[in-house]
Amino acid sequence: MVSDPEAVEETGVAPLHGREAAIVASLGPGAYTAVVSGAYGDSGTVLFELYDLQPDRSRIAAISTRASIDSSDEMMIAGFIAGGGNVGWNTILVRAIGPSLTASGITGALADPVLEMFDANGSLMFRNDSWRSSQSQQIAASSLAPPDDREAAVIVTVPSGNYSAVVRGGGSGTGVGLLEVYHLQ
Repeated sequence: MVSDPEAVEETGVAPLHGREAAIVASLGPGAYTAVVSGAYGDSGTVLFELYDLQPDRSRIAAISTRASIDSSDEMMIAGFIAGGGNVGWNTILVRAIGPSLTASGITGALADPVLEMFDANGSLMFRNDSWRSSQSQQIAASSLAPPDDREAAVIVTVPSGNYSAVVRGGGSGTGVGLLEVYHLQ
């Protein structure tokens, strides 16, 4: 998909560098996948951003990112804004998935994902190593319980604002992990 450079500029959130990619698209309800890769096979760290340009007419229900955590000091970080332009409280479920990825054909899955969530000031809000260790009934009732007990999840009600979720490998583990954020209400 190729996007019109003028349409990208009109959003007010155009990339700052000419080598960065951007797409403006009108999407109907459904699930979508964005694949980010380096031009010419390059590798490195990337920042992927998704903006809802018409928040009064739509709502992003969930977002996820999958990445490889290749060493004990590496982690996957996802920043997100709960509530967007709406002021109020938001109930979200955050999951860190690892072992159950093998059922989808992912090799080298993160064996023991650890999930942390931080507020806009960088203060740790929670740390979870196994979704069954706390809130298991509430998480199970959401119908979004992780398939494997070693996976992490929490449900939290937060004011509108900026947050970061971090996934690391428990016990210095490495592998492919999936970080998901669901807007429940």
